[in-house]
Amino acid sequence: TSWEPPAAVAPPAAPVLPEGWAAHQDAEGRVFYANASTGETSWEPPAAVAPPAAPVLPEGWAAHQDAEGRVFYANASTGETSWEPPA
Repeated sequence: TSWEPPAAVAPPAAPVLPEGWAAHQDAEGRVFYANASTGETSWEPPAAVAPPAAPVLPEGWAAHQDAEGRVFYANASTGETSWEPPA
């Protein structure tokens, strides 16, 4: 039989930080988190903010993005479009 050395273990992935937050190291090498917009700091990673849930659309409607990244809604059957989610 042949012996294989254990595979290298990757270090834990850095947390995904919410908008405005960044990770920094203090003079002792400890990681802390800071929000430049609010001035808030934390030793613990800030909780990620979940994106808003996509609306449930009526049959025939679909969400699309325009060239500027804005979401609009279109009904392929009727040709109707709307910036607001249809009811």
